[in-house]
Amino acid sequence: MTGNRAAPETAVPVCGHLCAFAAGAGINNAGTLTVRNTKITGNVAGSTTSDPSVASYAAGGGIMNAPQGALTLLHSFVAGNRAAVSAPNGRNTDGGGIVSYGVLTVEDSVIGGNRSEVEASVPSSFFSGLFTEANGGGLYLPRSSSTTITHSSIAGNSVHSTTRPGTPPPKPPASTPKARCC
Repeated sequence: MTGNRAAPETAVPVCGHLCAFAAGAGINNAGTLTVRNTKITGNVAGSTTSDPSVASYAAGGGIMNAPQGALTLLHSFVAGNRAAVSAPNGRNTDGGGIVSYGVLTVEDSVIGGNRSEVEASVPSSFFSGLFTEANGGGLYLPRSSSTTITHSSIAGNSVHSTTRPGTPPPKPPASTPKARCC
């Protein structure tokens, strides 16, 4: 599974700012899946250098495993994938290679050379609720997940986050209800 992309075409004002989500460019699992002897490489959730996305959040450049998902990765490579967002909407990314909110088993596999990247034009301030954050270059596992990794290599992954000067993203119309998001 190589060279796939997950990128939204429009952003909507449901988060207190414009939001759009990109996840699982190589595989987006919400069931029970076993991946065996497979290369998951060169996939992108969100922005590319030549084609920025409107995504405010991107996750699982290679694989996204949903909360109800049970994913087993056997004798496989997850390499050279990206979760990336860019200005003006970009805010955060999780898991350039894999993000798992469900049950994940990795055995005799390699997770390497993946990237989680944020380029934003919003200030980064956790206290005000505005944040820019890149997490888990290779693998991102929130508290709700359950993971077992054996005889595997996780190396050479990276995380990069920048906030560049510029115009902050547009605010949603005043009549839009404020919902929690990203």
